[in-house]
Amino acid sequence: MVTLIVTILIVYLCWLVLGPAIARFFRRKMTERVEDMFARQFGMPNAKEARRRYEESRRQAERTARRSRKIFSKDEGEYIEFEEIEVSATSYSTYTSPADFTPESQIADAEWEDLK
Repeated sequence: MVTLIVTILIVYLCWLVLGPAIARFFRRKMTERVEDMFARQFGMPNAKEARRRYEESRRQAERTARRSRKIFSKDEGEYIEFEEIEVSATSYSTYTSPADFTPESQIADAEWEDLK
């Protein structure tokens, strides 16, 4: 009886450990099959080769992005001084009063006539 319980416990623990690994394996195989199907559909003979090329181009772009530096150094360029302009609230109020705006005339609906 104890042997049966220990055997069931060992099988259960193996299933807990190996289950996710088996699921990942089958998920990866299914993904490869789908990628191969789409690759053949779009005229690529080998999806693995297409994926390898894509990964290589992505790695190359990352390396290039890391290597790229600023074009101008910190001591190049000009500093342009600016001055703030004081604007009072009264200068805006002359343009925002409702008397300054004239409403547009309303467009009447067109008369519809049925064609027979």
